[in-house]
This record gives sequence, C-alpha cells and structure tokens, in this order.
Amino acid sequence: MRLTVAQATESAVELARRQHEAGTLSALDLANQQGFHDQAKLDVSRTDIQIIADRERLNRLMGLWGTDTEWKLPCRLPELPETEIPTKSD
Repeated sequence: MRLTVAQATESAVELARRQHEAGTLSALDLANQQGFHDQAKLDVSRTDIQIIADRERLNRLMGLWGTDTEWKLPCRLPELPETEIPTKSD
C-alpha cells in the first residue's frame, strides 16, 4: 500500500511541476506536493527496514541460519482440512 501511495504522489508531483511551469500553481503548493511525495518515499523505506528487521528476529527465534533463512511464505495458506486432525491422545 505504501508503495502505491509513493507512486501516486510521484505522479502528483509531476503534474504539480507542470502546473507550476504553466503558472497555474504556486511555488508553495509545489513544495507541499513534493513534501508529500518525500514523506511517502520515507514511509516505504521505513517499512522495508521494518520487514527486514522482523524477518531477522523471526529467523533467530526459529533458530535458522545460512540458507535456511531463505524461506518464503505462500501467497495463500492451504485450506483447512474437512475433519479435525487427530491428536496423539485420541
């Protein structure tokens, strides 16, 4: 979502720049639009850093190292079984 916002604000800055060049947008409005875009890019970077840190923490908690840390999550989890899986005490 943050990446989509950053891409949208990038387009908005380009439009604002053209409007400013045409004289229909003030320098302050252009600067504000650029600020929104810069904030969106910063949010994307912070999110990327948090994802890396969280993944490293999870790897440590699971005791993974080396190539074991290259795990990937599926796009969708498998469906639940129709019946309950029996436990050892059953």
